[in-house]
Amino acid sequence: MTTQVWQPREDTAFALRDASVLRGGLEAATIPEHSHSEVQVSVHFRPIAKNQSERAAVHAHLYASKQPHSGGWSQGWQVVVFQLSPQMLERAAEELFTGATFEIRPFNGRGERLFEEMARIMLHEFERSDGISRFYAESVAQVVAGHILRAHSETQPQLKPPNALNTTELLALRRFIEERIETGFSVTELANVVGLGPQRFAQKLRLATRLSPWRYVQAYRISRAQKLLREGLTPIVEISSSLGFASQSHFTNTFRNNVGVSPNEYRNGSR
Repeated sequence: MTTQVWQPREDTAFALRDASVLRGGLEAATIPEHSHSEVQVSVHFRPIAKNQSERAAVHAHLYASKQPHSGGWSQGWQVVVFQLSPQMLERAAEELFTGATFEIRPFNGRGERLFEEMARIMLHEFERSDGISRFYAESVAQVVAGHILRAHSETQPQLKPPNALNTTELLALRRFIEERIETGFSVTELANVVGLGPQRFAQKLRLATRLSPWRYVQAYRISRAQKLLREGLTPIVEISSSLGFASQSHFTNTFRNNVGVSPNEYRNGSR
């Protein structure tokens, strides 16, 4: 039996402004040798014999811009690929370092916990019936870009010391989120509220709140949903839509994962 050559499809490739996330599997496939300008991280997952729905990260690869590489996976395996544009990494380097010169140090087939965690997150996103959250995918891509520069640069300029966002900046963020939560926004737009790029913004926000941009926005959504549910006036489907969730089922699952009960159970328990 000939192994097929993998081709990305609409349901296996998700494009952002300066990055793409792709998923391969479960059918065995190969990718012939090729190269591209994007820096690439790929993480392979194999099924766990006792539970085919669970996957173990086996190895990760990091390829520099225009570095020739090939790929493939066995039957039942899956792979998540991050492709980051040179412009994205250059902007991230300008934010993080006192000098922007860097050179990626590639590696092949080794364990890399952060890449594995980010790839697992995106694997779950691809499996969601209501689609991938653009804000979440952008947040993950920014984490991957920052880690590449901090941990896998051949020459690292001195890191700029971060400081926490102040109260005024946090209030400005909250106002922006309240105004735009239904229509949505990007990580870059959120960072621009306080005059920062996404890398520095994520650092300073974590120092102030111990939360990533994604977790910070999600915490607002859940807090606002709890308030609306306690008031008992707004239908759950309207709460879901007004807080920017992709669907009512997405809202219900997210709420249950964060609060421990469904929105309806929370509303009934608050009465």
